[in-house]
Amino acid sequence: MNETKLDKTLSFPERTVIFRENDFSKDIYIIQKGLVNLYKKVGSKNILLYEVGAGGMFGEMSIIDNGPRSATAVAIKETKAIQITAADFRETTKNIPDWFMGIARVLAQRLRATDKKLNLNVPAANEANVCAILIYLLNGAENSIEGIKVQDAEQRILELLSISIGELSEILENLGKKGIVNLKREMIGTDAIFKMEDYLEKLRKSLTASVII
Repeated sequence: MNETKLDKTLSFPERTVIFRENDFSKDIYIIQKGLVNLYKKVGSKNILLYEVGAGGMFGEMSIIDNGPRSATAVAIKETKAIQITAADFRETTKNIPDWFMGIARVLAQRLRATDKKLNLNVPAANEANVCAILIYLLNGAENSIEGIKVQDAEQRILELLSISIGELSEILENLGKKGIVNLKREMIGTDAIFKMEDYLEKLRKSLTASVII
């Protein structure tokens, strides 16, 4: 990792871990070039939360509320980013009213509280989103029972959601085991759209109940 002191620009080679979940580092990063993924550990899996590209920012929550990192940041491509240290942040915000920073800290703490409640439900949220997209796609199919090609469905879902093909394949397999969809001969369909809609409603209710603070 190289640093240019004049503009505090850091260079991160591909696959560099910039910080890890639960670290107590405080720097904010603004990406000039490249791509950074933010992952959260759920059980034994690393769940992709966000992809941050050029112009995007990450690492801001820890500097506001002095808490640990809520996710792990990894440079997916060679990345250049402006580093804003805790000292830089304090200097820049010293003339901002205390009440404003107090609000920012409360919001950050509430985000952390919600994050903890969502921790075990990230897979459920992904499953709900996949189910909703499949309902839309199968409603538009000529025959919802025969369905559409799995490859076409996967392509549309991956375009819309920030999940990996491995995660998607696992979700589709689980939906098949539960009888929500039928996976046959490289096709995905359903015996009844309403069964998918009922299942989606149950997922949404469970997610809503889990984030009440």
